[in-house]
Amino acid sequence: FMTIHGMEYSGAAATRKMLSHFGKSVAHGHLHSHAQIIYEKFGNGETELRWGANAGCLIDVEQFAFDYEKRNSAKPIIGTIIVFNKGTTPVWLPLT
Repeated sequence: FMTIHGMEYSGAAATRKMLSHFGKSVAHGHLHSHAQIIYEKFGNGETELRWGANAGCLIDVEQFAFDYEKRNSAKPIIGTIIVFNKGTTPVWLPLT
């Protein structure tokens, strides 16, 4: 699997787009208002499983730098991804 910041992607479908783009399991952050883990099968006969995990973000909405978030209807989801079992098991950990 790979980890990326994810700035190049946006919206609720960003994780699925990353899976398609990179062709392997991927964990990413940056999308402030979304957190999810999705799975899809691929390969010959679609027997292999890969996952995409969006951690949400780790911003402090009380800081001036993030004042723009106060105007957004979708609020930040604070969390992180932990990956176990040699990269096969992602777990989302909410931090709020």
